Amino acid sequence: MAYEAKYTLRVLIDDWVEETPWELEGEHGLSFYVETPESKFLFDCGHTGAAWLA
Repeated sequence: MAYEAKYTLRVLIDDWVEETPWELEGEHGLSFYVETPESKFLFDCGHTGAAWLA
């Protein structure tokens, strides 16, 4: 019986920073969303160490 693993890599880029009424700061960034048969995870590579997760 053959096992076929499916891996998905999505590159997320956002260069738009919009002013909002909330006290959130935006910055340019690059993220990688990875899906494997066992898990899903996100690598966030922003300009600074700041991150906001919902």
